[in-house]
Amino acid sequence: MNRKKIFSLLIIPALILSSGGCAIKLGPDPVILPRLEGGSFRLGEVTETATGTWNRFPDAGIKGPFLGALKNPEASTFFSGGVSSLVADIHLTTDHEDDGPRLTQLGALSMITLGIFPLKYHSEWNVQCRVTVKNGEGNSIGSYNFTEQGLYEIRVYPLTMFALFGAGMRGASDAVTIHNRMANALVDKMMRTLNKDRRVLTAQAASGGQGAGSFSTLRQNVII
Repeated sequence: MNRKKIFSLLIIPALILSSGGCAIKLGPDPVILPRLEGGSFRLGEVTETATGTWNRFPDAGIKGPFLGALKNPEASTFFSGGVSSLVADIHLTTDHEDDGPRLTQLGALSMITLGIFPLKYHSEWNVQCRVTVKNGEGNSIGSYNFTEQGLYEIRVYPLTMFALFGAGMRGASDAVTIHNRMANALVDKMMRTLNKDRRVLTAQAASGGQGAGSFSTLRQNVII
């Protein structure tokens, strides 16, 4: 076999592989946690409820990444209060549909169409974060609701089977990135809002507090 034939046999598969393309979008955008004064707040209980078809998996939810985000120096400093500080109890509700069946269907569609038609895939994680601030006696003096959305969106171009294979190779790391970004974004919103209301919350706690619902100006929805 001469060099020209060998070159042809090598270049054709290379062109096929390089013809595939994949555009991947991850959300939310990264955030940098603020450096804020600590000592007024400390963390209480952090719980989570995972909903949607992924809740059958033992690691469903973002509680792990969320606790990791709270260990960042900025967050740990902010929540560095002692026993006399205000307590922030946190409950996460995370909703997501299992990607496995849908990606399998996308792969089958790619094979049926011989990979010549562009395809797209869209997946979301919707998280609600409820923060209840309590005084030393355990009375609620403030309640906040934050929301965040994780996004995984891919667009694959012919030959789509090769592009999907490439996306699959990095799928696990992309999921970790999305979960970490959501966790950081929620911690960022929580820190900034609690810092803004620090004086009012501290004053309410000093007055003894009157239980949940007594301070309506601090019972608010924060949807960003």
